[in-house]
Amino acid sequence: NRLSTLTWVSFPATKALAVLADGTIAAGGNQQSKIYRLSSAGTVLGTLYDGVTLGNVAMCVAGENNLWGLNSAVVGGTFNLSVCFAGHGGKAYVTGASFGSRPGIPIGARRIPLNVDNLLVATFQVPQVSGRFTGLLDRSDSARPFIRIPNIAALRGQRIFLAAAVVDISAPFGLAGVSQEYGVTIR
Repeated sequence: NRLSTLTWVSFPATKALAVLADGTIAAGGNQQSKIYRLSSAGTVLGTLYDGVTLGNVAMCVAGENNLWGLNSAVVGGTFNLSVCFAGHGGKAYVTGASFGSRPGIPIGARRIPLNVDNLLVATFQVPQVSGRFTGLLDRSDSARPFIRIPNIAALRGQRIFLAAAVVDISAPFGLAGVSQEYGVTIR
């Protein structure tokens, strides 16, 4: 809960940091071909990825309840997502998309960061829009939903938000976990 300098080492175009399960840090950037592994003091420990230039980099803290995009959201394309709820493998999950994340949907003391709008309804009622938006998390606590973005030029520049939740009837209000919202602008 405090802000401090991680390292004075300069990394070109670093756009994302992640805390890995062992407490080390991954640092990478857009249009870069490397992701570095750093100690908690900022010392470079090695390279986690050295390959094809990455167009988009999104990283997260290991073990958190997360949803993030795996590629770019483009008109006429399929936007692939990754959902991870640590410790909930085999449980049911549900994913949704909406045009807004505030005020969201209050459930008990929690808030699902999606608004009830036409896109949220479409993700559940129009199978041509979303895939694997509901199901069971695999043994690695993960799922790979996707959303098909119609080939409609007017969608370029539209911002959408996605979130996921773990459904468990033994948890308060039937929710064992809720992800953060993931916002993306369609290109």
